[in-house]
Amino acid sequence: MTPIAIAVNVSARQFHHQGFVRLLTAAAQTSDVDPAVLSLELSEVTPMQDLPASRRLLEALRQLGVRVALDDFGLSYSSLDALESLPLDRLAINRALVRRLNVTHATPAMVDAIIGLGRALKLGIGAVGVETELQDDAYAFIFDQQGLMASLSIEGTKITPIKR
Repeated sequence: MTPIAIAVNVSARQFHHQGFVRLLTAAAQTSDVDPAVLSLELSEVTPMQDLPASRRLLEALRQLGVRVALDDFGLSYSSLDALESLPLDRLAINRALVRRLNVTHATPAMVDAIIGLGRALKLGIGAVGVETELQDDAYAFIFDQQGLMASLSIEGTKITPIKR
């Protein structure tokens, strides 16, 4: 059976906590979760708060096999130089851009630029907040979509455990 990927939103405070990698490793071991199925979702500004420390953390996570996505990319600030130097796996297009895709004439160009940037950096591309058929059609080429079109929200207690 193919393992199910687990995406986890991580706050800046959690990410920059001194024992973050140790705590994450312990949680994965305790839960019997292979770190390779984990994808940590960081806001665009989180790694920019302390680039040297972020690079070290991201490298440590990569060594564990954990994937890292820069979530909601496209409306905050990011230094392109810094972005190139961070060991990331994926960019996720900001939900505000997804919502505005067919509303403003500039948004498609902005989204195309983000996709081009991600591809140039050899990153996966995601779209956050895909909630209408129009948005789903527009982002159909992006496998990694998040939103109501992909799945309704599910409480953790209602998820059926998978037998190994």
